[in-house]
Amino acid sequence: DGTRIETSSPNAIQMRIDVSSLGEEEGGYSGQWSSPHWREPKDHVQVVVQGDQPTVRQYFHFHSKEITKITQPSQPDSEIAFDVRRPAGTMSFHGTRDGGRASGDVVLKFNNDYFTELPATTGGQASLQQKLIVFRSDLPFSFAKAIKEAGYAADLDSLLALRNAGISSDYAVAIRKAGYNFDVQQVIKLSRNGIGKSYVLELREAGFDLSDEQIV
Repeated sequence: DGTRIETSSPNAIQMRIDVSSLGEEEGGYSGQWSSPHWREPKDHVQVVVQGDQPTVRQYFHFHSKEITKITQPSQPDSEIAFDVRRPAGTMSFHGTRDGGRASGDVVLKFNNDYFTELPATTGGQASLQQKLIVFRSDLPFSFAKAIKEAGYAADLDSLLALRNAGISSDYAVAIRKAGYNFDVQQVIKLSRNGIGKSYVLELREAGFDLSDEQIV
């Protein structure tokens, strides 16, 4: 029914990569990465970014289809190199493998063209920390544009809330086209309660003018 997009909750994790000591640098971030059970990425990979405190972590996932180039080690101690490219930027991993474990350096460079154009939709410049969240959430221009054109608040926090809740632009747009003036949080509530866009449309066509609470 178009309710969900799969950006943050893949069904199966093939491999985990831990990123630590991620520090700011000009145009992005740099740090170290490691994986205790390295294998060539062929499915969903979980990336865990360690924060300043041991209990503070950020999680995101990428699919092997997002890798633009990869150097796979032919020997246990040979080089590993691959890039994960998204609209917001490119995360580059370089390192070596030692048996089943691999580690090395990681650099995240943001796409200047993307973040120059984004404020036309969001109405404000993104901070460096927000840019990291945008990269993690994989926020396309097409998504932001569709949300704004449908009449929703399209500030960065609202767009990220929708994206991280797994809301597709088709779903959010369909709610507005059905005649409901729900805000972002109300749309998220409908989705989390399994309310499909076709059901909302059927209610409206039957003459019901209900609140989000009544629909749920």
